[in-house]
Amino acid sequence: MPTRRVYIDSRYRMPGGTDSDFRYALRTPIEVAPGTLGFIDGVVLSQSFGCVIAGYNDTVFVREIYQAGTTDRVLTLGAGDYNGYTLAAELAAKLNAGTTLPQGYAVTFADGRLTVASSTPAAQGGAYLLTRAAIEANALTPAWGTTTSPAPPALSSAADACRVLGQLTGLSGAIDDAQSLRMNPIDLMPYRQLFLHSHIGACSSQGPRGENTIVRRVVITGSPGDLIADFHHTTSDYIELGGQLSTLHFSLRDVEGNVVDTGGPSCELLAVPDGRDVGKKDRNNIKCPSWILMPPTKSWQERRPRLQRSPMRHRRRGSEADLRAPKTSPSLHRRRNQWRRW
Repeated sequence: MPTRRVYIDSRYRMPGGTDSDFRYALRTPIEVAPGTLGFIDGVVLSQSFGCVIAGYNDTVFVREIYQAGTTDRVLTLGAGDYNGYTLAAELAAKLNAGTTLPQGYAVTFADGRLTVASSTPAAQGGAYLLTRAAIEANALTPAWGTTTSPAPPALSSAADACRVLGQLTGLSGAIDDAQSLRMNPIDLMPYRQLFLHSHIGACSSQGPRGENTIVRRVVITGSPGDLIADFHHTTSDYIELGGQLSTLHFSLRDVEGNVVDTGGPSCELLAVPDGRDVGKKDRNNIKCPSWILMPPTKSWQERRPRLQRSPMRHRRRGSEADLRAPKTSPSLHRRRNQWRRW
């Protein structure tokens, strides 16, 4: 009997790799005909992503001006899960640690936004929290880091916390006793969607950066500690397979193409040759973090053929259907009853 399902667990992956980037060797290779379709039916994994991720969105760039002196600082927020109030407390602690402004900073949270204030007299100086637009433009005067010793790390939007804090566009005004900085709404979701990459099948997709190895999009929902259960709802999301399936490679990546750290939980894959979706009962029985993969399915030309019936069988079934048809005409009903009495 041909293989109908293939269950894959990342704990039994080939040597090397991680639970979010691994290779798996099938014990029995699967031969699939050209034109065979495959489906990634669903992805189930733990929401193990904190609001601030080390090396991903934890960096804040600050320029402080006090008594004609300019100091450029790079702050690193602690990795973890935050709400608006704890994020304000974390930002205030990092701003006040090592600041050149004698009056320091005060950070508050209200209406979904952070407000940064300082009682430093405007005549003596103030501070600027760089937005992502300013970081990418890198057109400060004087140039970033040229007035600070030792020189701070260079400006880079690769790991900035601008989206978390609500500092994406424009240039922030000075923070002093005359004005405070009220940011845009904070964003505590580091990922909105992730992409499952694989080299199985033909290249029939195009990702945000033009990549063609995406086989499944995963919508991130819930808060840290929740279970993400994302199932496909369209038959258009298929993979064109063909040849032999023996060694499979999968990686879970963000929109920038970086491999995402899932925090250690194993990833489990389910392959279903006929492409049927997992029923509601089966979904409710899932109790562990898993990815559910459902390739490959037969091409439409190879689906189960219809039963061949003889012409006599067609006529006989047609007669039976006529007898079972509803009697909407009273006269027809009386004539049929008379025929039955004879």
